[in-house]
Amino acid sequence: MTARQEQRLATENTILATAEQHFVTHGYQNATIRAIAAEANVSTGSVMSVGDKKTLLIRIFDTKIAAIHQSRNGHTGIADTPNPTDAVLATVSPFLTIFAKHLDLSREYFATLVSGSHSSIIFNELAEALEREFAELITHFLPQHADTAASAAHALYLGFLGVLVVWAGSVDATVGDVQLPTTELRRFVDFFFTSQGAHS
Repeated sequence: MTARQEQRLATENTILATAEQHFVTHGYQNATIRAIAAEANVSTGSVMSVGDKKTLLIRIFDTKIAAIHQSRNGHTGIADTPNPTDAVLATVSPFLTIFAKHLDLSREYFATLVSGSHSSIIFNELAEALEREFAELITHFLPQHADTAASAAHALYLGFLGVLVVWAGSVDATVGDVQLPTTELRRFVDFFFTSQGAHS
């Protein structure tokens, strides 16, 4: 990486960190590109080169999601529990935590994704990574279904994504509390594995 590329990356990271803090402090709806630029001590053009408000928000969450995957290096939790449901929940719980921490921003994030105007690694890299991990869990706990593990893993991922979106839009969701989505996921995953012959 050249010095210029390093400087550009450093500027982008500063802008994203500043945007996140600005969103948290002032609220996403009240935030402006001009205010973010002023706080980051850069031009509005520099901020816009990273993205508009929606893109900034998506990149903030995508960075957090990517960091989780990088930190666990493909660890699926198989060795941690004999219970398939617990293994799945252990795999996804870090994501629930980051979405619960700033629930209002999570709602804006999912609303943006549902609108179809912006893409995210949650539909691409995250989907692929989680489906690989789910397939490994399914093959381990349901070896009789190893040949259909990929399709089953896709169904698990869609269930996980559905719970996330419904939870984010629920009036019962509270900041920092992952009990509601965890309970809903446990019900879904329990049903999935017991219906396929596993003992959860």
